[in-house]
Amino acid sequence: RDAKMVVIGPSAVVAFLNHFVAGKSLSLLCRQQLLRSVGVAAVERTSLHPNHAVMFSNLVRVLGDLKQDPGTQREPEFDDEDRYFQLLAECEDAEEQTLQAVCLFFAIMIDGDLSKKNKKIYRRVCLLCNYPFQWKLLKGVLLDQVVNGRDVNYDLLHDIATVSGSSWSPP
Repeated sequence: RDAKMVVIGPSAVVAFLNHFVAGKSLSLLCRQQLLRSVGVAAVERTSLHPNHAVMFSNLVRVLGDLKQDPGTQREPEFDDEDRYFQLLAECEDAEEQTLQAVCLFFAIMIDGDLSKKNKKIYRRVCLLCNYPFQWKLLKGVLLDQVVNGRDVNYDLLHDIATVSGSSWSPP
């Protein structure tokens, strides 16, 4: 993989999820979709990266009451991208949509692939949810990664910030 890939570890994902989920009673459907949003990056790989395995087990613990096997979390309809966005659109409130958008973003970043297609998906989710990604939170985690010696692709981050409507620019 590109050495300049943005690295967000499982602990950061769990911290973000705790921030967005804390004190909220989410429906089973929402929790399943949250889990699928992040888990799909690991499920579709031919080999499961250790970070993915840790991330997935932590997500199961955080979201609760879901089976441990990531393969059981996928439904045939989830392979249909348009159907996934339809499910997002049918969420009962904007808060649940926001949670799913955040998790989809994590799935893309953890998988290390912000391809043209994935950027398009991310923009589509943001538009659907009508809620910009909380860039200040992401920035804090990324700065922490830099302090710990990780390489960060600032051009990539700037692109993400632009998509989410942030005015932040790389140092």
